[in-house]
Amino acid sequence: MQMTTKAPTTIQQQIEILESRGIIIDDKNFCINALECLNYYRLSAYMLQYKKIGQDTYTLIAFETIYHIHEFDRKLRVALLSVLEEVELLLRAKLAHYHAHAFGALGYLDTQNHIELNLIGFPANWEKILQTKIPNPAYIISRTKINERGKISCVKD
Repeated sequence: MQMTTKAPTTIQQQIEILESRGIIIDDKNFCINALECLNYYRLSAYMLQYKKIGQDTYTLIAFETIYHIHEFDRKLRVALLSVLEEVELLLRAKLAHYHAHAFGALGYLDTQNHIELNLIGFPANWEKILQTKIPNPAYIISRTKINERGKISCVKD
């Protein structure tokens, strides 16, 4: 299968391509800055929902709207990753604490204390396996709370 390549284009050529396809550009300097910082192809992914079926043109949409959709997506991704990191750290800490008390400080070195997971995903009975290793998996979740700023913290007894 032969792959076709596109010739590189300047920022000005990219702006012309966008305008020829129906993207409204009110502020050329804003568009130039966005294309220089983010890349044409990064932003083009956010234009796909406005693409006319079977054509290379878009319904009339402002470039600034595309940029703001990208920014919303970026900020949402950052916010979610921040929360997911806290959940991951909390779960790892709880599991490490349980494991150390159940199997000793060096219990992680003994493979008998490990849960064997299928390399392509969890085994069908993963919930049962976890229940045998951690008496009450819901306990980890029940011992956490989210404060008013969206931060996760452990509940004190």
